[in-house]
Amino acid sequence: MISSLFNAFAKKAEKLPIRDTSETRPLTKILFVDDFKFEIVEYLNTCGWIQTKRIKDIDDITHPSISENHIFFIDIQGVGKKMGFTDEGLGLARALKEKYPEKFVILYSAQPTGDRFDKTLSIVDDTIRKNADSYEFIKLVEKYATQTFSLDGCVSRIQLHLKNELGISINPTKIEEIISKLGRKPTEIDIDKIAKVFSISKNSAAMIYHVLRAYLLL
Repeated sequence: MISSLFNAFAKKAEKLPIRDTSETRPLTKILFVDDFKFEIVEYLNTCGWIQTKRIKDIDDITHPSISENHIFFIDIQGVGKKMGFTDEGLGLARALKEKYPEKFVILYSAQPTGDRFDKTLSIVDDTIRKNADSYEFIKLVEKYATQTFSLDGCVSRIQLHLKNELGISINPTKIEEIISKLGRKPTEIDIDKIAKVFSISKNSAAMIYHVLRAYLLL
């Protein structure tokens, strides 16, 4: 089914960008939500992650200054209050992940994790101790920046999403072939086309749509 529908939409394959860390650093938008100054924010900027910022809280997750980010680091305590979350950072992280499943949400805490923290593991993408070494934060940022902007990262995310949605595995090479022929212009990447090519619902296609737009810098 995928092959026949793909042929109906196929155009000449375009070379897809392959980016390394030196290229992803200036592209990656990272937002820390913490009610206290956090030195790691400045450190990441000095390491080349120049679009790293911190705000004290979020009052609207749909605001462009929020939705434009690729990676969120959320303090488990002291934030989320402006949106009325009684569980503070946990509620905020959950809301961000539900609204933007294609983005990466990481929880951190200065307190021992415990059961309250562990229960969020199925919601967020990762967790880290607030007092972890700077190197540990760098590793997480590199990991999720690679998944956002590298070809392999994009393909693997689409492959995993399709497996979860369809219950089947699709060869990464085939996925790469398909996305190389979908087009590179904003008008060529749309949810309807993706849904038909992969034979999935529009809701499921929306995830792939956002993953592709981030990867292709659209």
